Amino acid sequence: MLQTINNEIYGEISYEESFWTGKKIIKINGVQLTKIKGRIFSYQKDGKSINVEVKGSFLTGVKLLIEGNEILLMPSPKWYEYLIVIAGFMFNVIWSNVVTLCEIVPIVGGAIGGALYALAGLCALIIGKNVKKPILKILVCLGFTVAGFVVGFFIAFAIIGASLL
Repeated sequence: MLQTINNEIYGEISYEESFWTGKKIIKINGVQLTKIKGRIFSYQKDGKSINVEVKGSFLTGVKLLIEGNEILLMPSPKWYEYLIVIAGFMFNVIWSNVVTLCEIVPIVGGAIGGALYALAGLCALIIGKNVKKPILKILVCLGFTVAGFVVGFFIAFAIIGASLL
């Protein structure tokens, strides 16, 4: 995920973080910073080496600490995004554990269901960060909850069908 901002002190700052590896690339005015260790990078300004610390990730919000200045690169998800994702996860987990509900519409539970619904929630947070309007963010989160439910139904249907053979 790439984010670029203009800062009045340092100019154009671009931050890129790989979802799969977590690798971070930071550029200030087109010059890539050198990674020292962990979340500490080195920036050359006027022949002087300045340490830059990265706080957070694209899921929790990203801030840079440069010479005591805190620069917000990516805001954290809103409280209602977390609430909808957690509510969607809990809805699917509760449904998969209530026998009466599973007699109506079976969905997979246990470790498979928990991993599936957690993945759906994670996708909702990631894609929801790219959406600007709050109502669309809510619809994205709800959409992934429904998608997790539907995939959980098809997995449960396959397991039930295989057990009847």
